[in-house]
Amino acid sequence: MPLTHIAMSNPAEETFNSFLASTVDLSPEILEKVQAICNALETHLRDLDRENFGFPQLADPTLEIGILDRNIAIQPLRQVEVGLLLKASGTEVTQSPLDSQTCWLKLSAPNAPLAAYLDDYGYVNSRAVLKSLGTYLSDRSFLWETEKAIDLKADDCDWIFQLAPTIAVNNRNGQRIYSLIPNGQGNWRRVISQSAELQKTDARHQGKFLPVLRLLKYWNSLCDRGALEERELEALVLKVFQEREPISSYSQAVRDFFVSHLELGEDVAEIAQTACHLEAQEQFEDAIKAWQQVLGETFGSQSSASRVG
Repeated sequence: MPLTHIAMSNPAEETFNSFLASTVDLSPEILEKVQAICNALETHLRDLDRENFGFPQLADPTLEIGILDRNIAIQPLRQVEVGLLLKASGTEVTQSPLDSQTCWLKLSAPNAPLAAYLDDYGYVNSRAVLKSLGTYLSDRSFLWETEKAIDLKADDCDWIFQLAPTIAVNNRNGQRIYSLIPNGQGNWRRVISQSAELQKTDARHQGKFLPVLRLLKYWNSLCDRGALEERELEALVLKVFQEREPISSYSQAVRDFFVSHLELGEDVAEIAQTACHLEAQEQFEDAIKAWQQVLGETFGSQSSASRVG
């Protein structure tokens, strides 16, 4: 369950707590429902693996659920990224010389679990893996097969579950170095999980870092200038707070992020600085109005959202 409690130093800070609870964070009931749907999906996938020789062989554990693993999802929940871990023994990873994030997965053993999905050059084709998954999951209602994932919709909710074939690449000690997911062109994209660093940084800040990240994700989700990709935003926020002193207030933490990244909008940074200055002068009503220009009018009120940035 999201951690949203922080020492109440002023009415503006109390408003941050209320805003997180009512507008930003997902409720425990939603998270429990996501977990239940994913549990049912995992059971179905394991049945398909057991009953069909041609189904991609599943690793154990089978599913990685991003919003549950990282605790950074925000309202409204529209999609759930689900990594489907596949057995990939008997393959070797080669990095593309043209793009450091693109990898080729070459077969090194003729009986490897992914041997059925090769292209004409002997590399595992991510499109072929997706096509196989789509074929076996065709009994599921509301299914879309894309170039990067299988999109599924549960019958009793509006959320899209994006099921992406995932290959764990480990070091000699069996520790995950990075993951491979489809890149949309038949090859694989290298993804380095930030989950461990997120949790470590949150512990350093006594549970106050992830709420700040969720606040910034909320700002980003409504940004007029075009939202950053989720992982890009996570990396930027991590870089700011990994080595800093423990967060003392949400308002100062949000301000510090914008001041550290003026390229995201000097006007936003200026308003955040003004809001913190007003708080220091105990002009809390004006401070909340200033924050509304950054986080929308729902911050401290029930009116429709508007924002700067």
